[in-house]
Amino acid sequence: MSINTKINTGTRQIATLAYAVGTASIFPAAALQGATLEEVVVVAQKRTQSLQDVSLAVTAIGGNKLSDGLYNNIESLQSLVPSVSVGSDFAQAKLFVRGIGLSSSFAGVDPSVALHVDGAVVSQSYAQLGAFFDLERIEVLRGPQGTLYGRNATGGSFNLITRKPTEEVTGYGRLSIGNYDLILTEGALAGPLGDNTLGRIAFRTENRSGYGENIVSGDEIDDAKKQSLRGHLQWNFSDDVDLLLSAEWANEDDSALALKYIRESFPDNPALAPPGAGGFAPDKRDVASEAHYRNDRTTWSTTATLNWRLDDNYTLKSITNYRDLDLTIKQDLDISSNVNDDVQNNLVESEHYSQELQLNYDSDRLHGLFALFYFHEDLYNANNIGFDNEFINTGSFPLFANTQAVLFTGDIKIDAAAAFANVSYDLTQQITLKAGGRYSYENRDASTSNKLDFSHFGPAATNRTLYFEDEESFTDFSPTVGVEWRPMDKVMLYANYSTAFKSGTIQGGQLTDILEPEEIENYEVGLKGTFLDDRLRTNIAGFYYEIDDLQLDRTFTDEVGTLVSVFENAAQTEGKGLELEATWLVSDQLTLSGYIGYLDVEFVDYVAANNLDPDAQNQDLAGNRPRQTPEWSGHIRADYAMHLDSGAALSFGAEASYKDEQFYTEFNDEVTSQDAYTLVDANVRYDSSDGNFFINVWGKNLTDEDVYSGIFIIATGRTIGGSLLPPRTYGVTLGYDF
Repeated sequence: MSINTKINTGTRQIATLAYAVGTASIFPAAALQGATLEEVVVVAQKRTQSLQDVSLAVTAIGGNKLSDGLYNNIESLQSLVPSVSVGSDFAQAKLFVRGIGLSSSFAGVDPSVALHVDGAVVSQSYAQLGAFFDLERIEVLRGPQGTLYGRNATGGSFNLITRKPTEEVTGYGRLSIGNYDLILTEGALAGPLGDNTLGRIAFRTENRSGYGENIVSGDEIDDAKKQSLRGHLQWNFSDDVDLLLSAEWANEDDSALALKYIRESFPDNPALAPPGAGGFAPDKRDVASEAHYRNDRTTWSTTATLNWRLDDNYTLKSITNYRDLDLTIKQDLDISSNVNDDVQNNLVESEHYSQELQLNYDSDRLHGLFALFYFHEDLYNANNIGFDNEFINTGSFPLFANTQAVLFTGDIKIDAAAAFANVSYDLTQQITLKAGGRYSYENRDASTSNKLDFSHFGPAATNRTLYFEDEESFTDFSPTVGVEWRPMDKVMLYANYSTAFKSGTIQGGQLTDILEPEEIENYEVGLKGTFLDDRLRTNIAGFYYEIDDLQLDRTFTDEVGTLVSVFENAAQTEGKGLELEATWLVSDQLTLSGYIGYLDVEFVDYVAANNLDPDAQNQDLAGNRPRQTPEWSGHIRADYAMHLDSGAALSFGAEASYKDEQFYTEFNDEVTSQDAYTLVDANVRYDSSDGNFFINVWGKNLTDEDVYSGIFIIATGRTIGGSLLPPRTYGVTLGYDF
């Protein structure tokens, strides 16, 4: 199927969604009586507001929706939020918003899309796959956020807001049972602990057998063994001062996130055959390897949040956070059963500390945020590629006493400081003016090494170590301005201009200078409206941006036919798009919701050699699309509720999510792309008359689509590997709230 055919197919599917949402306007309001849409409250602009009053592109997902079985990880969000694509490779979350995201698979590079938990940044993409439990809501902001949040974010921000202690005893429990032997539990208990002291504790466990197996060892891969725990203690010293202490711990000990074999890099060139040629698994969800795959990850953090209301207008807030990450992943880079020195053991250790001090001003007409931010991180990465120690230790292959073939290390220290402000002033009841600015300072101090040790092949083999040190500092000023206009009740139009930057950086093991910063200039217009007597909510955003010095890693073939990975600035990228979100309460029983997203993002100036052509010369990639940037995407969901005579409720839900073709390299090769796909989910839910108990029977990816969420050209193994979204899953979730 040609790309044009796929796009036309996508256009037709999106048009169907547009018709379903757009036909709201032809129904007379008089025919719709009873309930109205609930107001959605967010803190996207660091103050409590209705979502419809926020002049930014924001999507909010409530916590109840995140704990009933259908959406239980961060990858689920790409079905619910326009212009968002979430993937993973090498145990990293790849969060993309409007075509902007992390385009590196090595430690040391900042994500372009930030993730915050209760206002505290999670700096490493390796740690962005957890914390997805006991949430009040998630707010996804699209576009640069430099004047609202402490850490730089050129693409957007995922804000996870946890549930807090309550003055009365409250809590809940969840149990999900499903195929692949899934047992998922989640629960929380909150309440008073004494005079002016409140507490909350929450947990989550997930155990599941693998979606595939290592056909050599019989081990499962892509299984799940996860545990998470979070606690809050809150002291209300007075009506004006409170302190919240939070601690969070998460652990994974399984064989998840393994890359699966797709193809040899050069199938038509025997001289460049991978070292594992002939030993590949026939099923795309399996691997064939002499290695025992491993994902061993532990994160923990502590946060102190102090709120002090100085008077009726001023509030002081302090967020102090410490986060620790320890990760070890093991996988076979040629993804084959052939015994060779391509088994990767990748160790990542990160400790970071952040401090944010906010002064908020709020009056009838003037609202302002003034903030100072400091961040420090110590990051260490040791990427060892060689023979599998576990295999060697069995005595099955005693020839090689030294299992190390390649060792890349990186010791990177990061210091960042910023001062930023964001002010809005109600010029009239209809017009609000906004302005902001951010001054940023960033310092990178890196010590890296690159060691090759093939001495086990004899004295003539390569055995050398190269060391590299570099330190760079960067400063930046990023302004933003905007205007809001309310021509009528419950309708707002807005226009924003914003800029942001992501610091220059270096990959662990890299032997070249620290890259230049990534900078974005963004224009956005939007409309937010509530119509049909509060039964239809429609939010529209259009945007245009330019990025200079986009940071990319790529794999190419050098003059002797060796695949080499480099990290570089890729000149200029240009993007524009349109997003439509709508929720329509068709009747007291039927609700339709969904979105349509269109992205036109391309390189304006980028010259590079094709990574899959050993004879290729540099070519102009202008017009090619960046990674994880589908042209069309859409989502539609229908919920139908039946109210039983007993007072209980029975509801039926069905949804479909569509994404156009996505590329995973800048060369837009077919083999490193994911074709357009549609995922279909459905559920049937029973709620008791008192609202405390529910049973939800659910099914996800009902048509069992094989969807690659990440594809990577592996230089060492001369293979192409990919990570897959889950297959068809189904189960039942039982919940009780008190």
